[in-house]
Amino acid sequence: MKPETIKAFKALLDQIVAVGGHVDGPIEFNTKIDLLEHALACLRIERHHVLNEQPFEKFIACDSSVKNGRLVINLPRTYDRQGAGTHAIRLQTPLLVFLLISHKQRYRPIDTINLMVSKIWEQFGFMDFKRTETGKLRYYTNIHFAARTLREYGLLRYGHDEAFKTWELSLYGFLVAAELLHRGKWQIAEDLHKVFSSDLHPDIFSVQQACETYDQFLRTLRRVCEPNVKVFDTFSATLEAAFRIQHKYWATLKDTEKALRDRREASRSLLQELETQLDMDPFYQEFSNCIHVDELIKRAGYPVDGRPAPGSADLFD
Repeated sequence: MKPETIKAFKALLDQIVAVGGHVDGPIEFNTKIDLLEHALACLRIERHHVLNEQPFEKFIACDSSVKNGRLVINLPRTYDRQGAGTHAIRLQTPLLVFLLISHKQRYRPIDTINLMVSKIWEQFGFMDFKRTETGKLRYYTNIHFAARTLREYGLLRYGHDEAFKTWELSLYGFLVAAELLHRGKWQIAEDLHKVFSSDLHPDIFSVQQACETYDQFLRTLRRVCEPNVKVFDTFSATLEAAFRIQHKYWATLKDTEKALRDRREASRSLLQELETQLDMDPFYQEFSNCIHVDELIKRAGYPVDGRPAPGSADLFD
């Protein structure tokens, strides 16, 4: 819909939907939208017409207007199939950064997805909000695919609370997310205009350049903890082992002579090797406690919809 049509449609909706009775709090326009959707669902049930048979792409392409108190929809003769929304590979980087910033919250995946999307809302297109045949919004499915790929390559680990399957960064996930945030790459990644030999986004591979030496490796991780960096002295042996494994890890990811499946399996094996270090669980706990979310956002200039960086209270509202 054109902006002027949406404005007119909002005014029309405000007139035809009135809410009374036992209502908690003020009546907002969003309340009217929610209740109207339920009313339409009841009509669908009454009509034995539960599924929407009109393609979303067709509606997007139509010429709509509001005339004489009615929404007038002129359907197009032809329309384009507009794909499946933002490709999952482009959502890997904002997901990593959001998991870094929100790591102490231990959100369920569905809450992680909704909160992350709310922060980069303006970067999505209409097709990201199309419902799939399973009833889920397209962005939900695509972010799940992004998370699955990150986990397959060892950048995410399953949370210890298996009942909720929280998404947690591995040490290498923290490393990549810290460098991406430092570079300001919190938004949806650029589209890939050429064939790439991996199902990880090139921005993830570029992080290796900032972590080639042990000092660079530590500096990247220390950025998210400063000034409280005692953890890096306490767990120096663990971090030295992680750095050695890291070289194997990046080499595995870039080994184009191996099939993608073999690279995924090899990278997971390296993560398992890292996770068996005796002090890894205590390290994760202390490292997590040292991360300064407010300071991290402030220094990185983490913007939301182009506005100045908010404090953590705004970020997690």
